[in-house]
Amino acid sequence: PLPPPPEDAQPRATGCLKPRWTERKWAIRTGFCRKAEPVLGPRCTAKVIWDRAIAAGAPRDALAVLAIEGPSRALGKPMWRFAISDRLRKVNFDRYFEDDCPLAIETGSATP
Repeated sequence: PLPPPPEDAQPRATGCLKPRWTERKWAIRTGFCRKAEPVLGPRCTAKVIWDRAIAAGAPRDALAVLAIEGPSRALGKPMWRFAISDRLRKVNFDRYFEDDCPLAIETGSATP
């Protein structure tokens, strides 16, 4: 996950500033205004979502499909969809979980 954008990049009614992550820093430019905050990537890991699903009754040893969905009018905030569909074993588990984990910045370096 990326660090939060600088305070001066919050949405405005006119003359909106657009933060962009480049070269390990935020660059600010002007652009069209947005109605909602951007989704800067998932905050929760797949393991956290699996743990929540198991606590909600999902089987531990199953094949699941995980997808993160951005804010919508219906959801209002980013949500993870966790789905298990196994007709043979008669398992049908389909739930949404909030992407509400605290921001965590990973350390280390990527090597090509």
